[in-house]
Amino acid sequence: MQGLVKALPLNELEKRLAGLEKSVSRLEGEIRKAARRVTGGTAKRRTTRKSAAKRRTTRRKPAAKRATARKATAKRATKRVARKATAKRATARKSTAKRATKRTATRKATARRKPAAKRTARKATAKRTARKTTAKRTARKTAAKRTTARKTTAKRATARKPAAKRATARKPAAKRVGARRGARKATSVPAAVAAAVNAATS
Repeated sequence: MQGLVKALPLNELEKRLAGLEKSVSRLEGEIRKAARRVTGGTAKRRTTRKSAAKRRTTRRKPAAKRATARKATAKRATKRVARKATAKRATARKSTAKRATKRTATRKATARRKPAAKRTARKATAKRTARKTTAKRTARKTAAKRTTARKTTAKRATARKPAAKRATARKPAAKRVGARRGARKATSVPAAVAAAVNAATS
């Protein structure tokens, strides 16, 4: 008996039993899922029938609801339009305020530039007048120098004329001295001759 028992394939039998148990457990699980689906399907069908009945009852009453929904949508549309209009007004106000600030800034800048331009113009005119006055002064100085130079040249010419007159006056004086010397010589020669004659006669 023990030999027969040892000769039997117990390990393979155990493996086959384990496989059968697994297959049985799988089948049980599938059966349970199918039963749940069947019971759930009937429940779902009942719920779908109830929802269809509710839809039918709600479909009979939607006129008032639609009117209220339309009113609500109209109110929302009016609110949106009002919000857009207010936003546009706010943006327009901001743009006008920015423009006003820009205008004031440009006016201030122009007001600042105008005095600066006036100052520069005044400075330019002052420089021009100063140049004109300096030119006039230089012209006057040159004219005065020319008049003084002319006067000095005239004085020199007048001084040279008396010197020439003095030279011409000196020439007659020299002539007079030569005449006196000649007269003296003429008087001295006859006197010497007379003295020589007197000495000879004595």
